[in-house]
Amino acid sequence: MVKARAEPKQLGADPLPALAIVATDLKTRAAQLSADTQSDEYKKLQSEYLELKDRAALAPLVADIKAQIARLKEMEAITTALKTTAKKSITDKNKELSDRMVTDALRGRFAREIGKLKLSRMPVELRKEKDRQAVSYFRVALVENPSAKVGEILSEGEHRCVALAAFLAELVTAQRYSGIVFDDPMSSLDHIHRSAVASRLVEEAEHRQVVVFTHDLVFLYELRREAEKANRPIAFRNVRRQQGRPGYIENELPDKAKSGLEMCNALRSSLKTTRPGFDKLSDTQRTTFCKGTIGQLRDAWEQAISDYIRPVLERFDNKVKPTSMFRLGILTEDDVKRVMAAQARLSEDLHSSAQALNPEAVSLDDLLNEVKGLEDWIQSIRERQKNATKPVVN
Repeated sequence: MVKARAEPKQLGADPLPALAIVATDLKTRAAQLSADTQSDEYKKLQSEYLELKDRAALAPLVADIKAQIARLKEMEAITTALKTTAKKSITDKNKELSDRMVTDALRGRFAREIGKLKLSRMPVELRKEKDRQAVSYFRVALVENPSAKVGEILSEGEHRCVALAAFLAELVTAQRYSGIVFDDPMSSLDHIHRSAVASRLVEEAEHRQVVVFTHDLVFLYELRREAEKANRPIAFRNVRRQQGRPGYIENELPDKAKSGLEMCNALRSSLKTTRPGFDKLSDTQRTTFCKGTIGQLRDAWEQAISDYIRPVLERFDNKVKPTSMFRLGILTEDDVKRVMAAQARLSEDLHSSAQALNPEAVSLDDLLNEVKGLEDWIQSIRERQKNATKPVVN
């Protein structure tokens, strides 16, 4: 071993005496602490001991304890949020804001809407009834008799107008410009309110898209007149049945609502579409088609005459415009003869006449010529009325 290794180093000092001294000191200290359990040092050591003991016991449960702490924090946050968003506090805040800002604005706007819809005969106003569950409730009341039930006093048409005024007032104060849809809003309205509602809807169309479903031809004319007066674009859709099935849509007015010229255009389009298969129709099919076309031609002539009178009295309107009577003076004897001749050719009662159109023998070109003749007359009337000179009254 001496050959393989160097000479071993000298061993260090023996640690036993030093350890004996430390052990003696610890025993002395322990004896002192055991003898004096009320000293501050003892209590401090006892607290450290207990804490270490608790930590040792809790070490396996650290993950569960942290999860429970997180749950308690989340529960506290939810409790705080529930208190903040309680209905009562929102209702109170809504009442405060509506009383301060919305109520007066809504009332004022409602009063203006009532005026626009010509309901000033019996003044009404909005009165706040209550605030509940974060919503403010209003009712319509008579200005002179607030306790009376409005529904028992106003007519059905007036009641509908009041509801419309309330809706438009709320719509305007909300300051949102989404589209609105009305489903036949004109039932039970007289001509005064019908005209006022049409004017108001056209006015609202300046700010948003307004869609109106109606089967009321008179109201359709009112809307069209108001839109033309305001120079506002209007798009028509005609929803009809076809072969017993509903839901077929055409991007045009129904025939009864078209002008004479529009009816001519529709007739020409229909005749041109039918031309390729016209000669293949059976006698019954051809007769049925021709009878229908002749009937539409009669309606077109009647509408053309109505269009001629339109400068003074529009269709379905009760407003006469005497200052435009000079435009009717363009009618000549030849015009009268053309109208009478057309009525004679197209009349069901005069089919025995030599000049009458016989549905069983009429050709497609005959029908197209009738359309062309009506168009020429309408264009002639329009041009002459456009160039008519208003007489000077001394």
